[in-house]
Amino acid sequence: MHDERPVTIPASVRPVPGLPVDDLLASSHELARQWALALIAQLPLERIDEVPLDDLARGAPALCAQTLRALTSDADLSRLTGESTDTRGGPAPALELARISGADGPAGVTRAVEALRGVLWGALTIEMAGAHGRDLADTCDRLAHVCSCALEAVLRSRTRPAAASGDPASGPAPVEDTRGETRVVSTPLAAGVQIIDEHSEERAAEVPVAPPGGSGEDGLEIEIRDQRSRPGPSAWIDTIARRLEVFSRDSRPFSVLLVEPMDPAVLRGSQEPGAAAELCDELETALAGELSAAGQPHWATRVLTRESPGRWWVLSAEPDRAGADALAARLERAACEVLDGRGRPLQVAVGTAVCPDDGCEPPALAAHADIGLFAARSSARAAGRRAAATVDDIG
Repeated sequence: MHDERPVTIPASVRPVPGLPVDDLLASSHELARQWALALIAQLPLERIDEVPLDDLARGAPALCAQTLRALTSDADLSRLTGESTDTRGGPAPALELARISGADGPAGVTRAVEALRGVLWGALTIEMAGAHGRDLADTCDRLAHVCSCALEAVLRSRTRPAAASGDPASGPAPVEDTRGETRVVSTPLAAGVQIIDEHSEERAAEVPVAPPGGSGEDGLEIEIRDQRSRPGPSAWIDTIARRLEVFSRDSRPFSVLLVEPMDPAVLRGSQEPGAAAELCDELETALAGELSAAGQPHWATRVLTRESPGRWWVLSAEPDRAGADALAARLERAACEVLDGRGRPLQVAVGTAVCPDDGCEPPALAAHADIGLFAARSSARAAGRRAAATVDDIG
C-alpha cells in the first residue's frame, strides 16, 4: 500500500522571513558580476569566451534578486521556478539560467547553479556576520533547498519537447563564430609598436609605420609578421598568461583593459565595402599611437591585442585602478580622433582589471575587464538617456 501522506518539509528548509536581504537585493548587479566571474573560473582558458556576458549582464541581476527573495518566501520560490503564474511580466528567472550562463547539458547547469549558490552564500555570510549559529545553519539549508528547486526546474524545462526557436526552454541556440583574425600589438618603451597578424595567409612584408604624432625616428615602428604556427589558446589570453608568469617572479602589478566601440555596429557592414575594415585599422592605429605616447617604466612592455575586428585587449604597467582608469580615459580621447562613417568622432567603451586586486589568473582578469566594459557601455548609454530627457524637459 502506497503512503500518500503529504511530504513534510523539514523546518530547516522552510522560508527564513527575517533574513537581512534588502542590502543584497540592492547589490544584485554586483552579485551577478561575481557569479559571472565564478562561471568563467570553471572553464579552461580556451573556453572562457563561451560565457555569454551580454546575456548575463541583462538577466543575472534579476535571477540573483529572485533567488534571494525565495529564501524568505515560498511564493517567491514559486516565482523563481515558474510554478507560480505570477512571473511579474517575464519568464521565470530560473528557467533563464541555462541560457544566460551558457550552461550546456545537465552537468553544466548543475555547475552554474552551484556557482550561484556559492556567490550568494558568501554574500549572506558577510551580511549575517553577527548572526547566531542556528540562524546561519537554517539560512544555509534554505539556500541549498532553493538552489535545488531551481536546478530541478531548469532540468525539467530542458527535457520538454523542443520549443520554437528562441524559446529559453529549448536551450541556447548555436552561435556562429564570426571572429576575424587575431592581431597582437606590443609596445616596448624603446622598441615602439609591433603588430603581429596571427592568421595571415602568407607572410607579410615588414612595413615600418610611424604612429600618430610620431616621426618613426625613435624606434616607434609597426612590424607585421605571420604567427600562424603558434599553438595554444588565442593570442589575447596567451598574452595575459605570459604576463602573469612574469608577475609570479617580480610581483609587479599590472592592468588589463578591454576596448570596443560604444556602438559595435559602426565596424560592421553598414558602410561601403571595405570601409569597416579600414575604420577598424584606423582605430587600432590611434590606440597604438596613444599607447606609444604614454610613458612606461623602463622595464615595462605595453601590449595591444586584437581579439576580433572591433575588440582589443591592452596590457599595461599601471599598478592600480586609478592608473588603469586614467589610461582608459586617454584611449577614449584617442579614439575620438577617428571619424566614423557619418563623420562623427568614434566613441569607445573601456573595461579595466588590475592584477593582483582582481585576480591572478587569466580568466578572472579577463572577466573583470569584460564585465567592466559592459558596465562602462551601460553607464554611458544611461547618461545619454538622462541628457536627452533633460533636453526634452527644457524644451
